[in-house]
Amino acid sequence: HSTRFFPISHDGDRSGNCMPGMCIDHSVTLPGMANFYLYLHAALRGTSRPTHHYVLHDDALFSQDHLQQPTYHLCYTYTLCTRSALLAPPGLLCTSCS
Repeated sequence: HSTRFFPISHDGDRSGNCMPGMCIDHSVTLPGMANFYLYLHAALRGTSRPTHHYVLHDDALFSQDHLQQPTYHLCYTYTLCTRSALLAPPGLLCTSCS
């Protein structure tokens, strides 16, 4: 809940936050486990928060890069939202759930 990242160069938005879609998948993540931080939305006010995603089980053997892009896009699939959601809908990344 309290993890925050800030851009070092001028790659941030006008309020100094990281741009939506920025992914942090090395240096501060858990070693030996597929996990990543992903900025899914811009903050309306204050500091934006990243979401920490963990891969619990992967039968399809996706690379971490192949999981990050769909996770970001799934946050824009809610019908009632005009902006991105903070979390991807659960279960939608499951390839063997049909």
